[in-house]
Amino acid sequence: MSKWKKVRLGDVCDTNIATLSSKTDFIIDYIDISSVDNEKKEIISYKTYSSDEAPSRAKLLIKKHDVLVSTVRPNLNAVALVSTETSNRMVASTGFCILRSNDLLDCNYLFHYTKSNTFIRKLMSVAKGASYPAVSNSDVYGTLIPLPPLDIQKQIARELDTVSELLKLRKQQLEELDQLTKSVFYEMFGDPVRNEKGWEVKKVESICINIFGGGTPSKKVKEYYEGDIPWVTPKDMKSYWITDSEDHINELAITISSTRLVPSRSLLMVVRSGILKHTLPVAINLREVAINQDLKAFVFRDDVSVIYMLYLFKMIEKFLLKGVRSVTADNIEFNSIKGLSVPVPPTYEQSKFADIVTQIESQKALVKKAIDETQLLFDSLMSKYFDD
Repeated sequence: MSKWKKVRLGDVCDTNIATLSSKTDFIIDYIDISSVDNEKKEIISYKTYSSDEAPSRAKLLIKKHDVLVSTVRPNLNAVALVSTETSNRMVASTGFCILRSNDLLDCNYLFHYTKSNTFIRKLMSVAKGASYPAVSNSDVYGTLIPLPPLDIQKQIARELDTVSELLKLRKQQLEELDQLTKSVFYEMFGDPVRNEKGWEVKKVESICINIFGGGTPSKKVKEYYEGDIPWVTPKDMKSYWITDSEDHINELAITISSTRLVPSRSLLMVVRSGILKHTLPVAINLREVAINQDLKAFVFRDDVSVIYMLYLFKMIEKFLLKGVRSVTADNIEFNSIKGLSVPVPPTYEQSKFADIVTQIESQKALVKKAIDETQLLFDSLMSKYFDD
Protein backbone atom coordinates (compact mmCIF):
# COMPACT_ATOMS: atom_id res chain seq x y z
CA MET A 1 0.00 0.00 0.00
CA SER A 2 1.34 3.41 -0.96
CA LYS A 3 2.54 5.49 2.00
CA TRP A 4 2.70 8.81 0.16
CA LYS A 5 0.09 11.52 -0.12
CA LYS A 6 -2.17 11.36 -3.15
CA VAL A 7 -2.87 14.21 -5.54
CA ARG A 8 -5.16 14.65 -8.53
CA LEU A 9 -3.53 14.01 -11.88
CA GLY A 10 -4.98 17.32 -12.99
CA ASP A 11 -2.88 19.08 -10.32
CA VAL A 12 0.41 17.60 -11.53
CA CYS A 13 -0.30 17.50 -15.27
CA ASP A 14 -0.78 20.24 -17.82
CA THR A 15 -4.45 20.09 -18.80
CA ASN A 16 -4.13 22.77 -21.47
CA ILE A 17 -3.20 20.66 -24.52
CA ALA A 18 -2.90 22.64 -27.75
CA THR A 19 -5.04 21.54 -30.69
CA LEU A 20 -4.52 21.40 -34.42
CA SER A 21 -5.82 24.48 -36.16
CA SER A 22 -7.79 24.14 -39.39
CA LYS A 23 -5.73 27.03 -40.76
CA THR A 24 -2.40 25.23 -40.46
CA ASP A 25 -0.78 23.49 -43.39
CA PHE A 26 1.92 20.93 -42.54
CA ILE A 27 2.46 17.18 -42.39
CA ILE A 28 1.28 15.35 -39.29
CA ASP A 29 1.87 11.86 -37.88
CA TYR A 30 -1.50 10.82 -36.50
CA ILE A 31 -1.95 8.42 -33.58
CA ASP A 32 -5.42 6.96 -33.05
CA ILE A 33 -6.70 4.20 -30.76
CA SER A 34 -5.63 1.47 -33.20
CA SER A 35 -2.06 2.83 -33.07
CA VAL A 36 -1.66 1.65 -29.46
CA ASP A 37 -1.02 -1.98 -28.56
CA ASN A 38 -2.87 -2.38 -25.28
CA GLU A 39 -0.85 -5.51 -24.42
CA LYS A 40 2.58 -4.02 -25.00
CA LYS A 41 1.47 -0.51 -23.92
CA GLU A 42 3.29 0.94 -26.91
CA ILE A 43 2.60 3.08 -29.95
CA ILE A 44 3.08 0.59 -32.77
CA SER A 45 2.08 2.69 -35.78
CA TYR A 46 0.88 6.07 -36.97
CA LYS A 47 -0.62 7.49 -40.15
CA THR A 48 0.79 10.45 -42.02
CA TYR A 49 -1.52 13.15 -43.39
CA SER A 50 -1.43 16.68 -44.63
CA SER A 51 -2.96 18.68 -41.77
CA ASP A 52 -5.80 19.95 -43.95
CA GLU A 53 -6.75 16.36 -44.89
CA ALA A 54 -6.48 14.87 -41.38
CA PRO A 55 -9.44 12.99 -39.80
CA SER A 56 -11.77 15.16 -37.73
CA ARG A 57 -10.58 13.53 -34.50
CA ALA A 58 -6.93 14.40 -35.23
CA LYS A 59 -6.74 17.39 -32.90
CA LEU A 60 -4.34 16.98 -29.98
CA LEU A 61 -0.77 18.20 -30.46
CA ILE A 62 1.45 15.86 -28.45
CA LYS A 63 5.11 15.79 -27.42
CA LYS A 64 7.77 13.34 -26.36
CA HIS A 65 7.17 12.19 -22.73
CA ASP A 66 3.38 12.63 -22.93
CA VAL A 67 1.31 9.69 -21.69
CA LEU A 68 -1.71 8.78 -23.82
CA VAL A 69 -4.73 7.26 -22.07
CA SER A 70 -7.60 5.93 -24.16
CA THR A 71 -10.90 7.21 -22.81
CA VAL A 72 -12.92 4.40 -24.41
CA ARG A 73 -13.17 0.92 -22.88
CA PRO A 74 -10.88 1.75 -19.92
CA ASN A 75 -10.84 -1.94 -18.95
CA LEU A 76 -8.58 -2.57 -21.99
CA ASN A 77 -6.02 -0.10 -20.59
CA ALA A 78 -4.80 1.24 -23.93
CA VAL A 79 -2.07 3.52 -22.62
CA ALA A 80 1.30 4.48 -24.07
CA LEU A 81 4.25 6.75 -23.42
CA VAL A 82 5.35 8.94 -26.32
CA SER A 83 8.99 7.85 -26.15
CA THR A 84 10.27 9.24 -29.44
CA GLU A 85 9.72 12.17 -31.75
CA THR A 86 8.96 11.93 -35.46
CA SER A 87 10.10 14.29 -38.20
CA ASN A 88 6.54 15.65 -38.48
CA ARG A 89 4.17 17.18 -35.95
CA MET A 90 2.67 14.45 -33.77
CA VAL A 91 -1.09 14.58 -33.36
CA ALA A 92 -3.31 12.30 -31.26
CA SER A 93 -6.99 11.46 -31.52
CA THR A 94 -9.48 13.13 -29.22
CA GLY A 95 -10.17 9.58 -28.06
CA PHE A 96 -7.14 10.02 -25.79
CA CYS A 97 -6.65 12.02 -22.63
CA ILE A 98 -3.15 13.50 -22.74
CA LEU A 99 -1.18 13.42 -19.48
CA ARG A 100 1.73 15.86 -19.64
CA SER A 101 3.52 15.84 -16.30
CA ASN A 102 4.78 19.04 -14.71
CA ASP A 103 7.95 19.53 -12.63
CA LEU A 104 6.46 17.63 -9.67
CA LEU A 105 5.83 14.40 -11.58
CA ASP A 106 8.22 12.08 -13.42
CA CYS A 107 6.74 10.97 -16.77
CA ASN A 108 7.98 7.36 -16.44
CA TYR A 109 6.55 7.07 -12.95
CA LEU A 110 3.28 8.48 -14.27
CA PHE A 111 3.28 5.98 -17.15
CA HIS A 112 3.69 3.03 -14.80
CA TYR A 113 0.85 4.34 -12.66
CA THR A 114 -1.49 4.42 -15.66
CA LYS A 115 -0.80 0.67 -16.13
CA SER A 116 -1.71 -0.16 -12.54
CA ASN A 117 -4.81 -2.05 -11.46
CA THR A 118 -5.68 0.87 -9.20
CA PHE A 119 -5.84 3.29 -12.13
CA ILE A 120 -7.86 0.85 -14.26
CA ARG A 121 -10.35 0.16 -11.44
CA LYS A 122 -10.86 3.87 -10.78
CA LEU A 123 -11.62 4.63 -14.41
CA MET A 124 -13.91 1.62 -14.72
CA SER A 125 -15.86 2.79 -11.67
CA VAL A 126 -16.74 6.10 -13.35
CA ALA A 127 -17.12 4.85 -16.94
CA LYS A 128 -20.47 5.53 -18.59
CA GLY A 129 -22.19 3.40 -21.23
CA ALA A 130 -22.91 -0.31 -21.05
CA SER A 131 -21.99 -1.48 -24.56
CA TYR A 132 -19.30 1.14 -25.19
CA PRO A 133 -18.00 2.31 -21.79
CA ALA A 134 -16.04 5.54 -21.80
CA VAL A 135 -14.62 8.11 -19.42
CA SER A 136 -14.08 11.85 -19.80
CA ASN A 137 -10.83 13.79 -19.55
CA SER A 138 -12.14 15.14 -16.25
CA ASP A 139 -12.48 11.57 -14.96
CA VAL A 140 -8.84 10.88 -15.84
CA TYR A 141 -7.56 14.16 -14.42
CA GLY A 142 -9.57 13.54 -11.27
CA THR A 143 -7.77 10.28 -10.52
CA LEU A 144 -5.48 10.32 -7.50
CA ILE A 145 -1.83 9.32 -7.83
CA PRO A 146 0.62 8.69 -4.94
CA LEU A 147 3.22 11.49 -5.02
CA PRO A 148 6.55 10.66 -3.37
CA PRO A 149 9.48 13.10 -3.78
CA LEU A 150 10.71 13.37 -7.36
CA ASP A 151 13.94 11.44 -6.71
CA ILE A 152 11.89 8.56 -5.24
CA GLN A 153 9.57 8.64 -8.25
CA LYS A 154 12.56 8.28 -10.57
CA GLN A 155 13.94 5.43 -8.46
CA ILE A 156 10.60 3.60 -8.56
CA ALA A 157 10.32 4.15 -12.31
CA ARG A 158 13.84 2.78 -12.88
CA GLU A 159 13.04 -0.30 -10.82
CA LEU A 160 9.80 -0.93 -12.73
CA ASP A 161 11.53 -0.18 -16.05
CA THR A 162 14.19 -2.80 -15.31
CA VAL A 163 11.69 -5.54 -14.50
CA SER A 164 9.45 -4.48 -17.39
CA GLU A 165 12.34 -4.67 -19.84
CA LEU A 166 13.32 -8.10 -18.52
CA LEU A 167 9.73 -9.25 -19.01
CA LYS A 168 9.75 -7.86 -22.56
CA LEU A 169 13.01 -9.67 -23.39
CA ARG A 170 11.69 -12.98 -22.09
CA LYS A 171 8.50 -12.63 -24.11
CA GLN A 172 10.65 -11.87 -27.13
CA GLN A 173 12.59 -15.07 -26.38
CA LEU A 174 9.31 -16.98 -26.47
CA GLU A 175 8.36 -15.43 -29.82
CA GLU A 176 11.77 -16.34 -31.23
CA LEU A 177 11.34 -19.97 -30.16
CA ASP A 178 7.93 -20.03 -31.86
CA GLN A 179 9.52 -18.63 -34.99
CA LEU A 180 12.30 -21.24 -34.75
CA THR A 181 9.75 -24.06 -34.92
CA LYS A 182 8.19 -22.55 -38.04
CA SER A 183 11.63 -22.09 -39.61
CA VAL A 184 12.50 -25.73 -38.93
CA PHE A 185 9.22 -26.80 -40.55
CA TYR A 186 9.96 -24.80 -43.70
CA GLU A 187 13.55 -26.04 -43.83
CA MET A 188 12.50 -29.69 -43.53
CA PHE A 189 9.29 -29.71 -45.54
CA GLY A 190 9.15 -26.53 -47.60
CA ASP A 191 5.99 -24.55 -48.28
CA PRO A 192 3.06 -26.97 -47.78
CA VAL A 193 0.90 -25.07 -50.28
CA ARG A 194 3.41 -25.22 -53.15
CA ASN A 195 4.92 -28.55 -51.98
CA GLU A 196 8.10 -27.79 -53.93
CA LYS A 197 9.83 -30.79 -52.31
CA GLY A 198 7.37 -33.12 -53.97
CA TRP A 199 6.07 -35.00 -50.91
CA GLU A 200 3.28 -37.51 -51.44
CA VAL A 201 -0.09 -35.74 -51.27
CA LYS A 202 -3.10 -37.22 -49.43
CA LYS A 203 -6.51 -36.00 -48.38
CA VAL A 204 -6.92 -35.16 -44.70
CA GLU A 205 -9.78 -37.63 -44.24
CA SER A 206 -7.65 -40.46 -45.70
CA ILE A 207 -4.95 -40.09 -43.01
CA CYS A 208 -7.46 -40.04 -40.13
CA ILE A 209 -8.90 -42.94 -38.15
CA ASN A 210 -11.77 -40.69 -37.18
CA ILE A 211 -12.99 -37.10 -37.47
CA PHE A 212 -15.85 -35.92 -35.31
CA GLY A 213 -17.46 -32.92 -33.71
CA GLY A 214 -18.72 -32.17 -30.25
CA GLY A 215 -21.81 -30.92 -28.52
CA THR A 216 -23.17 -29.13 -25.49
CA PRO A 217 -24.94 -30.99 -22.68
CA SER A 218 -28.10 -29.22 -21.52
CA LYS A 219 -27.21 -26.13 -19.50
CA LYS A 220 -30.44 -26.61 -17.58
CA VAL A 221 -29.09 -29.71 -15.85
CA LYS A 222 -26.47 -28.42 -13.42
CA GLU A 223 -25.42 -31.95 -12.54
CA TYR A 224 -23.90 -32.46 -16.01
CA TYR A 225 -21.29 -29.79 -15.26
CA GLU A 226 -20.13 -31.22 -11.93
CA GLY A 227 -17.66 -33.76 -13.32
CA ASP A 228 -13.91 -33.78 -13.93
CA ILE A 229 -13.82 -34.36 -17.70
CA PRO A 230 -12.42 -31.25 -19.48
CA TRP A 231 -15.02 -29.81 -21.87
CA VAL A 232 -13.04 -27.76 -24.39
CA THR A 233 -14.59 -24.74 -26.12
CA PRO A 234 -12.92 -22.00 -28.26
CA LYS A 235 -12.06 -19.99 -25.14
CA ASP A 236 -9.72 -22.80 -24.05
CA MET A 237 -7.77 -22.82 -27.33
CA LYS A 238 -5.10 -20.36 -26.23
CA SER A 239 -2.17 -22.74 -26.56
CA TYR A 240 -1.04 -25.54 -28.84
CA TRP A 241 -1.28 -27.94 -25.90
CA ILE A 242 -4.52 -28.61 -24.03
CA THR A 243 -4.25 -30.09 -20.55
CA ASP A 244 -7.43 -28.72 -19.02
CA SER A 245 -10.40 -26.42 -19.63
CA GLU A 246 -12.49 -23.83 -17.82
CA ASP A 247 -15.59 -26.05 -17.80
CA HIS A 248 -15.91 -29.72 -16.90
CA ILE A 249 -18.62 -32.32 -17.43
CA ASN A 250 -19.30 -35.84 -16.22
CA GLU A 251 -19.83 -39.18 -17.97
CA LEU A 252 -23.61 -38.82 -17.73
CA ALA A 253 -23.38 -35.57 -19.75
CA ILE A 254 -21.47 -37.41 -22.46
CA THR A 255 -24.05 -40.19 -22.52
CA ILE A 256 -27.02 -37.87 -23.11
CA SER A 257 -25.40 -35.35 -25.49
CA SER A 258 -23.71 -35.34 -28.88
CA THR A 259 -20.30 -34.74 -27.33
CA ARG A 260 -17.99 -37.65 -26.64
CA LEU A 261 -14.52 -38.35 -25.42
CA VAL A 262 -11.66 -37.36 -27.71
CA PRO A 263 -8.61 -39.65 -27.37
CA SER A 264 -5.47 -37.98 -26.06
CA ARG A 265 -3.02 -36.62 -28.67
CA SER A 266 -5.74 -35.85 -31.18
CA LEU A 267 -5.84 -32.57 -33.08
CA LEU A 268 -8.55 -30.08 -32.06
CA MET A 269 -9.63 -27.32 -34.44
CA VAL A 270 -12.05 -24.42 -33.97
CA VAL A 271 -14.41 -24.38 -36.95
CA ARG A 272 -16.99 -21.83 -35.74
CA SER A 273 -16.08 -18.63 -33.91
CA GLY A 274 -15.64 -14.91 -34.50
CA ILE A 275 -11.93 -15.43 -33.92
CA LEU A 276 -11.73 -17.09 -37.35
CA LYS A 277 -11.57 -13.59 -38.82
CA HIS A 278 -7.98 -13.43 -37.55
CA THR A 279 -6.59 -16.86 -36.71
CA LEU A 280 -7.28 -20.59 -36.86
CA PRO A 281 -6.96 -22.09 -33.37
CA VAL A 282 -5.59 -25.65 -33.40
CA ALA A 283 -4.21 -27.65 -30.48
CA ILE A 284 -3.25 -31.13 -29.32
CA ASN A 285 -5.05 -32.49 -26.26
CA LEU A 286 -2.61 -34.18 -23.91
CA ARG A 287 -5.42 -36.01 -22.09
CA GLU A 288 -8.90 -37.26 -22.92
CA VAL A 289 -11.33 -34.37 -23.31
CA ALA A 290 -14.79 -33.60 -24.62
CA ILE A 291 -15.42 -30.73 -27.05
CA ASN A 292 -18.35 -28.48 -27.87
CA GLN A 293 -19.98 -28.04 -31.27
CA ASP A 294 -17.63 -25.23 -32.29
CA LEU A 295 -14.70 -27.66 -32.53
CA LYS A 296 -13.74 -30.71 -34.56
CA ALA A 297 -11.34 -33.47 -33.53
CA PHE A 298 -8.97 -35.31 -35.88
CA VAL A 299 -7.68 -38.72 -34.77
CA PHE A 300 -4.76 -39.52 -37.07
CA ARG A 301 -3.37 -42.86 -38.14
CA ASP A 302 -0.28 -44.16 -36.34
CA ASP A 303 1.95 -43.34 -39.33
CA VAL A 304 0.98 -39.66 -39.20
CA SER A 305 2.47 -37.35 -36.55
CA VAL A 306 -0.12 -35.16 -34.88
CA ILE A 307 2.62 -32.60 -34.20
CA TYR A 308 3.46 -32.44 -37.91
CA MET A 309 -0.23 -31.94 -38.74
CA LEU A 310 -0.61 -29.24 -36.07
CA TYR A 311 2.14 -27.15 -37.64
CA LEU A 312 1.02 -27.94 -41.17
CA PHE A 313 -2.39 -26.43 -40.40
CA LYS A 314 -0.73 -23.36 -38.87
CA MET A 315 1.53 -22.98 -41.92
CA ILE A 316 -1.50 -22.92 -44.24
CA GLU A 317 -3.63 -20.87 -41.86
CA LYS A 318 -4.09 -17.91 -44.22
CA PHE A 319 -5.11 -20.24 -47.04
CA LEU A 320 -7.70 -21.96 -44.82
CA LEU A 321 -9.11 -18.69 -43.48
CA LYS A 322 -9.98 -17.62 -47.02
CA GLY A 323 -12.69 -20.27 -46.82
CA VAL A 324 -14.33 -18.79 -43.74
CA ARG A 325 -17.94 -17.83 -44.38
CA SER A 326 -20.61 -16.20 -42.26
CA VAL A 327 -24.11 -17.57 -41.87
CA THR A 328 -25.23 -17.35 -38.25
CA ALA A 329 -21.57 -17.25 -37.21
CA ASP A 330 -18.11 -17.25 -38.79
CA ASN A 331 -17.27 -20.82 -39.72
CA ILE A 332 -15.03 -22.94 -41.90
CA GLU A 333 -16.65 -25.20 -44.48
CA PHE A 334 -15.60 -28.42 -42.82
CA ASN A 335 -16.01 -30.68 -45.84
CA SER A 336 -13.31 -28.61 -47.53
CA ILE A 337 -10.98 -29.36 -44.61
CA LYS A 338 -11.66 -33.10 -44.78
CA GLY A 339 -11.14 -33.13 -48.53
CA LEU A 340 -8.04 -30.95 -48.39
CA SER A 341 -4.98 -32.45 -50.09
CA VAL A 342 -1.87 -32.05 -47.92
CA PRO A 343 1.76 -33.15 -48.29
CA VAL A 344 2.56 -36.20 -46.14
CA PRO A 345 6.33 -36.78 -45.80
CA PRO A 346 7.66 -40.18 -44.70
CA THR A 347 6.90 -41.08 -41.09
CA TYR A 348 10.54 -40.87 -40.02
CA GLU A 349 10.77 -37.27 -41.28
CA GLN A 350 7.63 -36.34 -39.39
CA SER A 351 9.00 -38.03 -36.26
CA LYS A 352 12.31 -36.16 -36.58
CA PHE A 353 10.38 -32.88 -36.73
CA ALA A 354 8.26 -33.90 -33.72
CA ASP A 355 11.44 -34.60 -31.71
CA ILE A 356 12.79 -31.14 -32.53
CA VAL A 357 9.48 -29.55 -31.55
CA THR A 358 9.55 -31.43 -28.23
CA GLN A 359 13.03 -30.04 -27.49
CA ILE A 360 11.94 -26.50 -28.39
CA GLU A 361 8.82 -26.87 -26.24
CA SER A 362 11.03 -27.86 -23.29
CA GLN A 363 12.97 -24.60 -23.76
CA LYS A 364 9.71 -22.69 -24.06
CA ALA A 365 8.49 -24.19 -20.80
CA LEU A 366 11.56 -22.80 -19.02
CA VAL A 367 11.06 -19.37 -20.60
CA LYS A 368 7.35 -19.39 -19.68
CA LYS A 369 8.27 -20.20 -16.08
CA ALA A 370 10.71 -17.28 -16.08
CA ILE A 371 8.02 -15.03 -17.57
CA ASP A 372 5.55 -16.05 -14.86
CA GLU A 373 8.12 -15.36 -12.13
CA THR A 374 9.07 -11.98 -13.64
CA GLN A 375 5.40 -11.04 -14.08
CA LEU A 376 4.76 -11.94 -10.43
CA LEU A 377 7.64 -9.67 -9.38
CA PHE A 378 6.38 -6.83 -11.57
CA ASP A 379 2.81 -7.18 -10.24
CA SER A 380 4.12 -7.23 -6.68
CA LEU A 381 6.07 -4.01 -7.21
CA MET A 382 3.11 -2.31 -8.89
CA SER A 383 0.94 -3.31 -5.94
CA LYS A 384 3.54 -2.08 -3.48
CA TYR A 385 3.77 1.37 -5.03
CA PHE A 386 0.29 2.03 -6.36
CA ASP A 387 -2.37 -0.05 -4.59
CA ASP A 388 -4.79 1.77 -2.30
